[in-house]
Amino acid sequence: MGAYPGAGKPESVHVTTFPEERGEWASERLAAEWERLLEVRGEVSRARSRARKAERIGKGIDAVLYVVSAPEEEWLPLLVARARHFSPPSFNVSGVRLREAPSGSGRHCYESADIPGSVLAVVPAQALGWKKCERCWLWSPRVGEDREHPRSASAARRWCARSARWGSSPRSRP
Repeated sequence: MGAYPGAGKPESVHVTTFPEERGEWASERLAAEWERLLEVRGEVSRARSRARKAERIGKGIDAVLYVVSAPEEEWLPLLVARARHFSPPSFNVSGVRLREAPSGSGRHCYESADIPGSVLAVVPAQALGWKKCERCWLWSPRVGEDREHPRSASAARRWCARSARWGSSPRSRP
């Protein structure tokens, strides 16, 4: 009798074990970077929480985070390298600004006790004149730039074009 798909495999993935870790995949440099980023993320969470308690923001995504100062050797280069892609979603904010003084009203400054020399400011995005994208709910200074999608960030245009090519329609959030 011939073999059939799935022959010799466990009955369920729940009874299997994870594969063994491969030593060549381990990177001490990358592990150290992630440890630092997670430490900064903890400080950002504390800063957001204090701003929320002070009724400066509602949700985290209502805020723009300013890293006013950070320890130069250890933190700043890492944040500069990772800020654009990593920071806003992992810090649960609409934007991250490095080495800038915050403008706008309603800012809440936070000086870290765990990371000496680190000062963060949480500013409501609306106080900066940003508008909320109806599609992704993030605040952006680019909402309203596109005539075809005036209430969405410019990324919505690309998403809608992609959806049209795939034959589906974009879903909007309430």
